[in-house]
Amino acid sequence: MKETTSNYPYFNISVKALKDGDTNGYCRICGNYAPLTDDHIPPKSCGNKGRTIFSLGNKSVIMQNGFHCKTICATCNNELLGANLDKEYKTVYEKIKSFNDSGLYLPNNLLKIDVDVKKFFRCILAHFFAVAVYEKNLTIKQVLEKPIHDDFISKNCRPFVLGKENEIKNVDIYYWFYPYSNIMINPFFGYVNNFFSDPQKRIYGAMIKFYPIGLFILDKKASTDVPNGIAVDFNVNRIFLNMKDFPKKEYLEHPTKEGVMLISDKIINGEKQQVVLKQKM
Repeated sequence: MKETTSNYPYFNISVKALKDGDTNGYCRICGNYAPLTDDHIPPKSCGNKGRTIFSLGNKSVIMQNGFHCKTICATCNNELLGANLDKEYKTVYEKIKSFNDSGLYLPNNLLKIDVDVKKFFRCILAHFFAVAVYEKNLTIKQVLEKPIHDDFISKNCRPFVLGKENEIKNVDIYYWFYPYSNIMINPFFGYVNNFFSDPQKRIYGAMIKFYPIGLFILDKKASTDVPNGIAVDFNVNRIFLNMKDFPKKEYLEHPTKEGVMLISDKIINGEKQQVVLKQKM
């Protein structure tokens, strides 16, 4: 297992240390201090068993037996996820796998899947929280020994994930078909699609990708554009996946000719300052 070095200045994280986690700590989902258990991301029953490339920010690790991290309590792992939310994710996974194995033709290439939409996206967000263990000057174990940091994503999405609220405030979620085995998570993300134009089209938020869904958590107050995906409607228990015209695997991580990736303090602490991280000319 080989890990790349990082030049990201806004959080300090080792993917291997994340995988190892700690024996006890504050659960990354519910926030309670408890013995910590392994969370498989995505669920182990959904193909997370073999060779996997896991990327967090610009750090990557190749794993031979799927990806997991020891960051959540047994209650969240077994009751919230295993006995509840993961089942909804598995429903989508199995329907897509069944369709791919069937060789059937889809009109307009659009696969429609009936699913409990709130449970499905609560599942993805819960697994995202399990991975989002970060602080600039602390190790993973030191972060796990501290109560959950109440950043923008946590404050607005966690009550929804825990079932305390039925909607997410200040955030829109966009998703797309992601038919790749690579797991890619970026807890703080900013992107300008047209850096050399005025007005600029900016998106801020967080991004999660693991088969079969790519997902962007959009800070809709700070953003002036939206990602290339379908906006989640929590009042309709169906998702729609375009099985042909979907974004590339590296969508947003690899900027277009006019595009720029951003590090944004706005995403971390509500300020509107930003600096250029990476630009492709």
